[in-house]
Amino acid sequence: MAELSGATYSEVDASNNQAAPNGMPEGMPPSGVNDAWRAGMGAIKRSYDRDHAGSWCTVGGTANAITLTYAAAPASYVQGEKYAFKASAANTGATTVAVNALGAKNVFKKTPTGAAACSGGEIQSGDLVELEYDGTQFQIMGQTATAGVFTGGTLSAATAMSGATFNEAQVAMAAAATMAIGAAAGNYIAVTGTTTISGFDTVQAGAERTLEFAAALTLTHNATSLILPGAANITTAAGDVAKFRSEGAGNWRCVSYMAAAGVALGLASAATTLTGTNALQALTAAGFAGNKSLAANGYYKFPGGLIVQWGLTGSISGSTSTTFTFPIAFPTNVFAVISNGTGGNLAGTNIGTVGLSSAVVWNESGSAQTAYVVAIGN
Repeated sequence: MAELSGATYSEVDASNNQAAPNGMPEGMPPSGVNDAWRAGMGAIKRSYDRDHAGSWCTVGGTANAITLTYAAAPASYVQGEKYAFKASAANTGATTVAVNALGAKNVFKKTPTGAAACSGGEIQSGDLVELEYDGTQFQIMGQTATAGVFTGGTLSAATAMSGATFNEAQVAMAAAATMAIGAAAGNYIAVTGTTTISGFDTVQAGAERTLEFAAALTLTHNATSLILPGAANITTAAGDVAKFRSEGAGNWRCVSYMAAAGVALGLASAATTLTGTNALQALTAAGFAGNKSLAANGYYKFPGGLIVQWGLTGSISGSTSTTFTFPIAFPTNVFAVISNGTGGNLAGTNIGTVGLSSAVVWNESGSAQTAYVVAIGN
């Protein structure tokens, strides 16, 4: 039974002159014409059926071990022979196809680096699949080497995504003076280390990255390259999360910040030490670490710069004065200083000369007493 893929028939018309049924020689007996033409018709039909998915091919087996059965079985696998079928299930991994009783052969797909075994999902239920035998295994035809690879372009219509969408992954990166977050393999970046960050790499405007910090480090504000809320540096804490949006040309803007303690952007996180000069920081007990002293002689620094101080002088002899040194020096101004005697005579003390670091307290009574002092400044 001659096949179109075999050597019986020639592409050169005049060479098909073998004796019937394998050819039609010059002056052949009329009785051989029907045999030769029937053989040709059979070869044409078998080739057509194998290369076109139709009801003449029975598809069986499993999703990953497919069987194809034809009424006229091929004698062997021949390089270049094609087989088409309508898939009845989606493959989930490495896949084979067996034609009639010729044995199973692997099915390969095209990839950017060459043909490779199927890994699952290359064949879906209802697909019209065309395979070609390459001498070793079958290859899926009609599939580009970059199938499933998006190399860039414009999505002009609404696009629904499911599963792992573009860069929907978390990656870890060490903090650096200039972090290459734009080139990261994921949009969510776990930042390790404590190196001060002064900027990020250059990517197209509109790109966004979310950073989660594992430790305390400084984000340095820059009006063009790293734009931070309030034009002020930010000291991160472990668990703080910030979102940055590229404005192009290496410029990034912090568009949201959530501290680990749940405080929104622009407010102090639990680990931030207040300087007493940042009006955007919140009044949290932990945030006042290093900015208060609740001792008998103590002070309290408020956001915006206001400082309140208090204390108790030593014993002041009657009709004399003493210098009360403030617990800390006022950086700029002293707004008011008041005193109150402890000897029961509320009018018995008064304030004399006032400086940024001290004030003179007079005991105007005739008896020795100590005095309470309260000072306000910035």
